[in-house]
Amino acid sequence: MERNLRQPDRLSELPDDVLLSILSQIPHREAAATAILARRWRYLFSSLPSLYLTRYSLLPAEDSDQSSDGEFEPSRWLDTVFAILAARRCPLVAVHFEFDIVDHDADAVSQVLHSLCDSGVEELSIAQFSKPFYGLPSGVLSCRTIKHLILNRCRLTIPCTYPGLQCLTSLSLLVVFITDEDFRRLVSRLHALEDLTVVYCSKLTNLVISAPVLNKLAISTVKPLNIVLENAPRLASVTVNFAYLFYDGSWRNNDEDGCSHDRWYPNDEDEESEVSRLIRFLMQLSHIESLTLKFPLPYNMRLDRENVSLPKSLPSGHFLMNLKKLDLSMHFDDKYFLLILTCLLNSSPNLRELIVRQDKPNGCAKLAEADYWDKQIPPECVRNQLSTATLFTHYEVWNNWLDLAWFLLSYSRVLNRMIISYREESYNQSAWKELFLLRSAFPGVRIEYNTESRL
Repeated sequence: MERNLRQPDRLSELPDDVLLSILSQIPHREAAATAILARRWRYLFSSLPSLYLTRYSLLPAEDSDQSSDGEFEPSRWLDTVFAILAARRCPLVAVHFEFDIVDHDADAVSQVLHSLCDSGVEELSIAQFSKPFYGLPSGVLSCRTIKHLILNRCRLTIPCTYPGLQCLTSLSLLVVFITDEDFRRLVSRLHALEDLTVVYCSKLTNLVISAPVLNKLAISTVKPLNIVLENAPRLASVTVNFAYLFYDGSWRNNDEDGCSHDRWYPNDEDEESEVSRLIRFLMQLSHIESLTLKFPLPYNMRLDRENVSLPKSLPSGHFLMNLKKLDLSMHFDDKYFLLILTCLLNSSPNLRELIVRQDKPNGCAKLAEADYWDKQIPPECVRNQLSTATLFTHYEVWNNWLDLAWFLLSYSRVLNRMIISYREESYNQSAWKELFLLRSAFPGVRIEYNTESRL
C-alpha cells in the first residue's frame, strides 16, 4: 500500500510577526478570509496591529461600488467595520478610517471612532469625502493614547474646556474647516506636538502657533494667510506652499453658519501687501535650520499686481542665522523670484545647501534683467559657507540658469558639489556645450548633470 505523504505547510510554520506582515500587504477582505484556512490562521487577522478601513478594502469588489439596487449601502459597510472591531484580540496601533456617508450614518461613524479611541490606538487617520464637512466627535479630541492624527475634510470645534491630546506628537489638518480661534486653542494645548501640517484650510486667516516643542511645520494655503509663531523656540524645519487658487473647487460648500469655501481671488482691498506679509513671516525664522518655499504662478501675479519692491535683505536683527538648507520653487524667468532669492541669500550668512526648482516658463511672468546676476554682490553665504547647490532647470531658460551657476561657482570658496538637473526632452547640442564649458571652467568642483522626465 502506497503511503499518502503530506507536504509540510512551510507557510504556516512562519512566526506570527512574519505572517502578520504578509497579511498587512493584501486587502483586508482577502486577509480576513485566511481565518478559515486552518487553526493556525484563525486569529491572525484579528491580531493585525494596523487596519485600513475603507469600503474598497473590506467589501467584495462588486459590493464596494453598489448594492443590488444600484447604490452603495454605507450601513452594510459600517456593520462590517463593527464586526471587525468586535473580533479584535489585541490593541490596535494604527488605523486609517475612510468613509463617504450620508447624515443618518454619522452617529454610527462616531461610534466607530469612539471605539477606536477606547481601544488605545496610537496612529489615527480620518478621511471623509461626503458633504458637508464631518463634525469630529469630542472623544477623538480627548483620546489619551493618540500620538499621530491625520484629519481630512473634517469640521473641528474646540470647546473652552478642551484638555488637549497629551500624547500627540504629529498633527495633519487636510482641508479641515476650523476657525482661527479654534485652531489657536487646539494647537496651544498640544504640549507634545513636534510635527504640524496644515493644508488648504481656507477658513483660516490668522494662523497663530504656540507649540513649545514643535520641530517641523508645513503649510499650504490657497489665499493670503498671516502666520504668527507665537511660541515655537524649537522649530527647525519650515515648508510653505503659497498655492493661491491652486485647489479643487469641487469641495466648494456652504456650511451651517453660512461661511463659504469659495475659490479665493486676489483683490485690491487687502490691508497688507503680500511682500509685507512675506517679510514679516520670514523675520520670525531666525532660529530654523531648513526652509522650503513654493511660489506657483498665481503668487507671482499677486506680487506683480501690487508692484511693491522687495528689500535686498531682511532687517539686520532678523537674519536667518541658523539656516543651513534653502529649497525654493518658482518660475525662474519672473523677476520677483530673483528678488526673493537674493533677499534670502543676503539674509542667510551660514547657508550650506541651496536647492532651486524651476517649472516651465510662463508668458505672463514679468521678466528679469538679462544681466541680473552680473550686478549682484556675492552674499556672505555664497563666499564662505555654501558647499552644495542643486538646480532643477528647463531648457527655455538655459542662459538664466547658467548665469546663476556661474555666479555661485565664481564667488564661492567652499562649494564642492553642484547638481544640474534638466528635462530629458530638453537635451540639445548647444545646451550640452554650455554645460561642458561650465565643468571645464571649474575642475575643482564636482559638477553633476542629471536628466529628469519631471521636475
